[in-house]
Amino acid sequence: RNVSLPSKASLGMEMIVSGSKDGDLNKLKQLDNNYNVVVDFNKTGELKMNYIISGAKLESVNYSSSIGSNSTASLEFSVDMDMDNNKRGVFVSGILGEITGVLIDDSGNIIVDDSGNVVVGTLFPQY
Repeated sequence: RNVSLPSKASLGMEMIVSGSKDGDLNKLKQLDNNYNVVVDFNKTGELKMNYIISGAKLESVNYSSSIGSNSTASLEFSVDMDMDNNKRGVFVSGILGEITGVLIDDSGNIIVDDSGNVVVGTLFPQY
């Protein structure tokens, strides 16, 4: 079945509230601004992958606290996905990682070198 556009994507995040900073995240919701949320995945200091949620609206802010545990804040964002507007939506980029495998020919036979050693291939696919 065909995709019905625009469709909506959502992002929820929860964080521990600590310290004595003044402010209220609910005031950000009242502004009705668009936000760009960026989540980076690093390994040994090198960026491997990231998600960008561009043009997101802050839909809800909830605080919770209970005796004996940390106070938390939950944020919910949403964004309309439209293939004609590449400034809004969810974008993913990065490197998948290393894939190592045995090479086979078109008949499904494992490829070996002149000494009879199995030939192994390594790929670094981009997406």
